[in-house]
Amino acid sequence: MIDAERIDARTAELRNSGRDRLAADAVNRADRAAIASGVPGFAATLDALARTLPDEARLRAVARDGDGRLFGTVATVDPDTLRAALRRDPLTARLRDSGQRQVEGAIEVTLGEPAR
Repeated sequence: MIDAERIDARTAELRNSGRDRLAADAVNRADRAAIASGVPGFAATLDALARTLPDEARLRAVARDGDGRLFGTVATVDPDTLRAALRRDPLTARLRDSGQRQVEGAIEVTLGEPAR
């Protein structure tokens, strides 16, 4: 006897795992394309960001968009000091300030990589 519910559940499970594999494959292809084009990878940029952030600055969030570009927010008391620090390292100098707002006693600066 055929168990339709079990078949439906297994079909849904395979669809979901296929989506996860496709998403991971897309990220992998974006990473390989970045390496081939000479653009530093996500981890290298994060390492540089950790090295260059001023002592009072805190990384609040970081992610990649659908095109593999890094974007995130940094909380700091002095956005000008943050921008100057980022300009000193070639890996972080390419991050662009796309806005800022006052939050909880600090200024949250939104940064992102430009389109490739």
